[in-house]
Amino acid sequence: MPENMGVLIVVPTPIGNREDITLRSLKVLREADLIACEDTRHSGPLMDYYEVHAPLISYEKFNEETRSQEILDRVAEGKKVCLISDAGMPGISDPGSILIRHAIDRGLPFTVLPGPSAADACFVASGLGRGTYAFLGFLPRKGRERQEALENLDRMEMAAVIYEAPHRIRKTVDEFGKRWPERRMALLREWTKAHEERLSFLGKEVEEIDLVEKGEFVLVLEGRDPEEEAPDMDRVVDRLQTLIDQGWSTKDAVKEVAEWSGLAKNDLYQEALNITKMK
Repeated sequence: MPENMGVLIVVPTPIGNREDITLRSLKVLREADLIACEDTRHSGPLMDYYEVHAPLISYEKFNEETRSQEILDRVAEGKKVCLISDAGMPGISDPGSILIRHAIDRGLPFTVLPGPSAADACFVASGLGRGTYAFLGFLPRKGRERQEALENLDRMEMAAVIYEAPHRIRKTVDEFGKRWPERRMALLREWTKAHEERLSFLGKEVEEIDLVEKGEFVLVLEGRDPEEEAPDMDRVVDRLQTLIDQGWSTKDAVKEVAEWSGLAKNDLYQEALNITKMK
C-alpha cells in the first residue's frame, strides 16, 4: 500500500454494555481522521465516553450510495476512516455492505475488526442448534416474501437467528408458535444490557410467556428435526389455501407445498383444484 494511501476500517461497537469493546477497536477509533456512523447523536456519547475526538459524519441506509463515494474519496486522499453502526457489526442488518463493495471496486484498502455481534452472542445463549445457525436478520413483514421466508424455515434443519422490532415481536412469536408448536424457541431481550432477559419455550407454550414488548429482541428458532413427520392434511390444505389466496398459480402453489410437505404433487393438485372451485 502506498505511504499516502489511507484505509477504511470497519469497527464493531458494543450491543449494549459499553465495556464490550476491544482494545484494538479503541486504538483505531482514537487514531481515525473521520468516523462514519448511523446516527451521530447515538454514537457521540460512546465516543465521548472513550475520549475519541475524530469528527463524526452520518452514514445510514438513506445516504449509503452518495456517502460511500465521499468516504472512499477521503480514503484515497490518505485518510484513516472508521465505519461504525449504532451497535454491533456494520454490514449485518446495518449499513456497511455497500461501502465495502465500492471499496473493493475501487481497489482501496480496508479491514474488518472482530467484535460484538448480537447474532453470535444470542445464538450461543439460546442453547439451541448444534454449533451452526442461519442468520436471517429481519424477515419480510408481509406478502409473498414473508410466506417464502416462512416456507424456508419449515424445511431448515439449522437453527435460525432472527431480529425483530419491539412493536412486532408479540405478533411474530404468536405466528411462530402456531406454525411450529413442537419446536423450541428462545427469545433474548436487551442482551448484554443491565436487564437482559432470556425466555425459552416450545411453540405451543408461546401464549404462556410473559413478554415485555420493549427493547432489542433476537429470536432463535430450533431447526427442523430430520425425522419430523410430514404435516397433517389440514395444515397442507391451509397452506395451499394461503398461497392461492395470495395469487400463486395452482402449479406454483402445488410445487411449493409438495417441497414443504413431502407429499406427491398429484395428490396436492386435486386439493388445489377443490380450493379454486370454491373461490
